This record gives sequence, C-alpha cells and structure tokens, in this order.
Amino acid sequence: MALYFASTTRLSSGAIRLEKILAASAITEDSPTHMRSKAFDAMFLECLDEVLTELLGAKVVRTVYETWFRSLSLARNDIPMHQDRFLAALEVTFGKAGNTIAKAVLRRAFTKLGWKLEEMSDFTYPNYVELMRARILERI
Repeated sequence: MALYFASTTRLSSGAIRLEKILAASAITEDSPTHMRSKAFDAMFLECLDEVLTELLGAKVVRTVYETWFRSLSLARNDIPMHQDRFLAALEVTFGKAGNTIAKAVLRRAFTKLGWKLEEMSDFTYPNYVELMRARILERI
C-alpha cells in the first residue's frame, strides 16, 4: 500500500529520506528552509490545539499542556520536534485513546495541507509526521 497526496505524487516508505533533504540544504535561522520548518511547526500545533479543544475544551487543554510541561518537561512549542515524547505524553495522559488523538491530529494536518491520508501498514505516526515535514521542506 502506498501513500498518496492530493498532488498525485506517489510515495513509498523508502522514497523520502529526511536526512538527505536536510543534508542537502544549509539550514540557518534566516534560510527559507528554517522558515518553512517553523511554518510546519505552527501548522502542526494549530492542528493539535484544534483537535484537543474539540475533544476536551479550551480550559482542559491549557491544563494538559501545563501538566505535560511540569510533569514531563514537554513544552507545547517543543511538541513538533519531539514526536516520540508527545506520543508518550498522550499515552500517559489518555491511555489507549492517545493513539486516536494522535491520528486525529495527523488527519487534520493532512487535510490542511490538501493531502489525502491513506494508512500504510509499515508506517507509524512519527513516520507520517517526518514525511509531512520532509515534503514541505522539499517544496523550497
């Protein structure tokens, strides 16, 4: 099974290597790549906020972020770059429902990017997030 984007580009699990993309571009704070990465982070956090707010309400979401920061040293703004810690925080906080929340955030992000999400058996949540980031960086 392959992952298709709305742009009709077909990607397989081995087709994109984030390391090659990052190694090929000099990323400084004022480079287009860095700015595009920051835009991705902002979009991802917006999707996360929207999904959590729809499920829990704004006050509870603030409490969740504060708890993650105090208990797990995971600041809200660090979540896009620390997906493994984010998934662990979801699991600690919501149990098995954390996976459902992660998928909802992923679906929201793909929708905002205009891409169609098709699940692949050999892809995990972090793979999809890195695939999105790499695909956005590739557009520069």
